Amino acid sequence: MPANAPPTRKSESVFSKSTLRLLLMMAILHVVVTTAVFVVGKRAWMPSQFDSNGLGSFASDGFTYQDEVMELAEILKTQGVRVWATWPTQLHVRIYSLPLVVLSRWTGFNVLAVEPVNLIYYLAILLLVLKIGETVIDRRTGILAAAIVGLWPSFLLHTTQLLRDPLLITVFLVFILGLTRCLKSGYRWQKGLIAGVLCAIAIVVIRIVRMPMWDVLWATALIATVLIVFKMLRNRGAWVGASLFLGLVFVTILVTPHFQASLRNQQRVKNRRVLLPEEVQTFCDDDRHDPLFSARGPGRISCALPEHVAGARQAGRP
Repeated sequence: MPANAPPTRKSESVFSKSTLRLLLMMAILHVVVTTAVFVVGKRAWMPSQFDSNGLGSFASDGFTYQDEVMELAEILKTQGVRVWATWPTQLHVRIYSLPLVVLSRWTGFNVLAVEPVNLIYYLAILLLVLKIGETVIDRRTGILAAAIVGLWPSFLLHTTQLLRDPLLITVFLVFILGLTRCLKSGYRWQKGLIAGVLCAIAIVVIRIVRMPMWDVLWATALIATVLIVFKMLRNRGAWVGASLFLGLVFVTILVTPHFQASLRNQQRVKNRRVLLPEEVQTFCDDDRHDPLFSARGPGRISCALPEHVAGARQAGRP
């Protein structure tokens, strides 16, 4: 090599030292916060906010999922993987039941028992945010963005709970990262194939977990495709990898709805969330301001609390 030749730059791996350091610190933080949430609930220090298992009233869907999670864990232990995989429930509930198969012999359900799954979601989201920031701007920006997201109080607290949102955010970020990288630098055909398969899986999971997002998915894919095609025409970039990637994305978006009947087994809502009396009263108070409220006729909802609940409220009992 000539003396005046520029030094070659080593390609940075996905898990550089700075990335690993950030993920390790955030993992410790998440475990500490989850443990604190569990202790607060177990000791009833904030009984109006957390129950004895650490489930918070701000994430009340978790109350309806905990029995299903325990049921699925028992099914997996006693009846095998096939029955567990085909048991009618929601996909995120099925995933949450996995750590309980091992941990249920020492403990019942609580937020620490599902922490392995929540920790994976949390770190995956941070890594995806980092890679998106790095792709759009640079690595320093990606690390800063991941740190901000990871330290955001509401996000950190919600990822300790039993919710479907972390799974949805993870797969949607996979989809966004695939589109962003294709727009930024394109793909060789091998990487285009891999990215397309990963985005196809993410699209199917989004359809299962949050079907109302389908229009948002369509809009995102169409906008990104217009930008990608415009850039390729302008820069005369390689078409093969990007075309393969976009082809897999749109084939998946077009075909997946035709298999909705097969996906319903992963979308069953077994237990509907029960509205608390305060929520019913709030709904009714808001509804009375509706000009159509008085015109709804005899079939409208009754906003009176049950007598035993109203009596308890007047007596000051919960």
